[in-house]
Amino acid sequence: MRASGWADLYIDSIGKGRLFIAKQETPAEWYEMMNRQRDLLFSELAGKDYRLLGLVKDKVRLNEYLTKKQDMLADYYIIQDWVLP
Repeated sequence: MRASGWADLYIDSIGKGRLFIAKQETPAEWYEMMNRQRDLLFSELAGKDYRLLGLVKDKVRLNEYLTKKQDMLADYYIIQDWVLP
């Protein structure tokens, strides 16, 4: 989010991709997003005695966390899904 046109692309092993294009470019918005993500992670870890492995092994809670995180990222990014031919 620090530079014009900043984006990130993720591709999984079967060719599905997700492109994240930053909506905003100010440092304050970057720090706000990172703080929100940190707070979300710590609140989820608190429910598992601050053990990351406990969160990862609990598939239901992990999926809830990842859904919340994706919803949060949608506030800051344009998200496009696509599949490689």
